[in-house]
Amino acid sequence: TGGRHDVFALVATLAVGCITGALSYSFVTNYFHKRKPIKTRREQPMKKRDSLKIQHTHTIEFCVSDIASAIAAIHGGATSLELCSNRLEGGVSPSLGFVEECVRVCRNLSVEVHVLVRPRPGGFVYDQEEFEVILRDISAYINAGVDGNAF
Repeated sequence: TGGRHDVFALVATLAVGCITGALSYSFVTNYFHKRKPIKTRREQPMKKRDSLKIQHTHTIEFCVSDIASAIAAIHGGATSLELCSNRLEGGVSPSLGFVEECVRVCRNLSVEVHVLVRPRPGGFVYDQEEFEVILRDISAYINAGVDGNAF
């Protein structure tokens, strides 16, 4: 694989991400971390203990706000979904029905489901009542079978 092929692969993946959702920062950084570093003349030979190969797994996470986008993201190669609503205002907690349906679809496909927990658009300073809403949402999402929550 050469540089031109790598660039085309990245652009194609980013295009799918723009169409179906938003790629996570971790995908982009993992993509560049898997590339081999350029060797310099000063590089020391590897010691025996350093020669173990480490397997890196890459996560391709899409942020989706409806079931059609979730299915499109999965067909586009997503290994993880972040669910939210109202992305135009920065995202808020999605409905429980949407979460349950995504969990049902993703379970058989080994796709992780994470849910954005945010009771309202705007700032991130919450009062006691909003914290109670956050705790209830987290409890409901865990009971629905999500793999994690995002804040």
